Amino acid sequence: MCQEELRFFLAKDIAIDEIGPADTGFRWIKIKGIRFYSVYCSPNISLDEYNEFLCRLEDSVRGADGPVLVGGDFNAKRPEWGSQISDIRGDTLADLSFSLDLQVCNVGDHPTFTRGGSESFIDITFVSRSLWSKVNKWRVLEEESMSLHWYIIFEISLNTSLPVQPTPKGWNWRKLDRERLLMFLETRTVSDFGDTNSTEVLPNALDAYLAAACNHSMPNKSYHGRKKPVYWWTQEIAEFRKASFAARRKFQ
Repeated sequence: MCQEELRFFLAKDIAIDEIGPADTGFRWIKIKGIRFYSVYCSPNISLDEYNEFLCRLEDSVRGADGPVLVGGDFNAKRPEWGSQISDIRGDTLADLSFSLDLQVCNVGDHPTFTRGGSESFIDITFVSRSLWSKVNKWRVLEEESMSLHWYIIFEISLNTSLPVQPTPKGWNWRKLDRERLLMFLETRTVSDFGDTNSTEVLPNALDAYLAAACNHSMPNKSYHGRKKPVYWWTQEIAEFRKASFAARRKFQ
């Protein structure tokens, strides 16, 4: 799996708001309302293990109640972060970043990893869209790091307050009680919630009727501050993505 010791090195005057639980392949801490993720995924694990790692990372990122910054060694290649080629890992990671509405900060043509005469761009920095404009001067330092990886440095401007993730409303349709729904529809009408003869009142009455039907037959959906998918991301697209992953594994 993605086994590697992950650490954060901070100046003494930086206050940590929260420390997330340890997970295989990533850790996170929260500072000034931002979740900072440190990531490492070994190049030697299978594609199935890599997908499982990304699923766990996705669940964690969606659980954030504010913007995130995800950085580390993903051992994945895509032109979006500087590589001249794409691999299956890079394609999968790019799909995930799109679904989470994460932006790539990597710029320039300096590799992030060098081994002998081989160079690659496998260390990637992602940020939430709301944070992207606040990240400045992302660059790879040409200083000796005593490692095959180069140092990456950037600045985050926090002169303005960060937006709070709104809590969406909804119901857990997977737990729909059809009998309770039918009972409600048979015993209640829209007129119970407003004057259906008034064109001004009818829309609100209909909304209230539908909401009451949902409340009667389904529990409220619990988000727990989870990150809402971008507006164009649907369950159908998610299923297509899973099918695509399976096809890639067979092709490989």
